[in-house]
Amino acid sequence: VKIGNELMAALDCQSVEFTPMLTDSPQARIHYLVRAKDNAPHNVNFQALEARIARLTQRWEDDCTTELLRAHGEGPGLALAHRFADAFPTAYREDFSAQVAAEDADMLLALSPTSPLAVKLYRPLNAGPGMLRFKIYNTAKVALSDSLPVLERMGARVLDEHPYSIDNNGDTLWIHDLGLQLPTSTDLATVKARFEALFAKAWRGEVESDDLNRLVLVTTLDARAIAVLRAYTRYFKQLGFAFSQSYIEATLNKNADIAQDIAELFMVRFDPDLTGDRTDAQQRLKQHIDTALGQVASL
Repeated sequence: VKIGNELMAALDCQSVEFTPMLTDSPQARIHYLVRAKDNAPHNVNFQALEARIARLTQRWEDDCTTELLRAHGEGPGLALAHRFADAFPTAYREDFSAQVAAEDADMLLALSPTSPLAVKLYRPLNAGPGMLRFKIYNTAKVALSDSLPVLERMGARVLDEHPYSIDNNGDTLWIHDLGLQLPTSTDLATVKARFEALFAKAWRGEVESDDLNRLVLVTTLDARAIAVLRAYTRYFKQLGFAFSQSYIEATLNKNADIAQDIAELFMVRFDPDLTGDRTDAQQRLKQHIDTALGQVASL
């Protein structure tokens, strides 16, 4: 069908019919009948057309092997090709190119019993503002009911999920590709590393999964800085603070700029690597926070 579409485009024809001939021979023949709109086109570059058709007849597995060889060299690349070129299921091959598969093979290669999870946030082609995708690589299948709450508490809305099982020499590895809707102002380059690291830490239970994690999309705070703010909110709870935990989290998210300044004030006070006048830096941040607080509609 792809070859027929190529002939239609190259020859500007009205229709195309094809008849495949299959026998016991390892070779196959497909005969195409191309019907021109009016007259057969002249000045067709048949050599270029034949090259494009030859490219279309290559198997996806061959393309994957080529990409792995290009990325890793002949020795390691060939070993990876033997391991992964035929491992991806049909559904994956229909959704992703061989180049993407080579990149995913690198991610799968890094998985181990002691490190069973890897993630990647990326922007697909022709994606609209705020529309990104998130891949979860794991040594076991990840239930959507487990990953969805973590992502939603990080400010992402999960739109769809496509799981793919990868045959790895008898073992099964998994790739879960999820469609995410993030704030339209989200800059992938800015948020990518922090978003991936925060999800991994929350998944492993190294940080809590709560609404404070939404700050990763609207500030420059990473998992550790958000954990500092979380520690303060827990301290307020011990003091018998009148407002609930969820109310504090919602307030910090609504005033993300102030939350950012509070986290920076903590760093200015306690970062042992800080150079310069610590007292002056604290004073400037305090004044900035006071000014911002004056613009809050409901204190």
